[in-house]
Amino acid sequence: MATTLDDLRDLFALDLTGAVLTCGGCGERTELHAHDLYPDAPALVVRCPSCTAVVLRFGTGGGRIRLDLSGTRLLTVTAPDPAGS
Repeated sequence: MATTLDDLRDLFALDLTGAVLTCGGCGERTELHAHDLYPDAPALVVRCPSCTAVVLRFGTGGGRIRLDLSGTRLLTVTAPDPAGS
C-alpha cells in the first residue's frame, strides 16, 4: 500500500505521547512521554532519557510551525483500530 499525504495528516492527528522514539545517538527506544522535556528553551526541546541527546525540537513563529526530528532514528506509532475498539 502506498503512503499518501492523508497518512501524514492522520499521524499528526494522533496523541503521540505513547509513540516510541529511537534515539539517533544511543539507539535507546523509549516512549515519548518518558523523555525529558525542556519547554523554556527558544523551542520546545525533548532529550533522550538515556544519553540526553536532543531527539526532537518544536517551535512556532513567523506564521510557521517547525518540527525537527533529526536526533530521532525512528518514530513508531501504533495505528488506531479503524473499528474504534
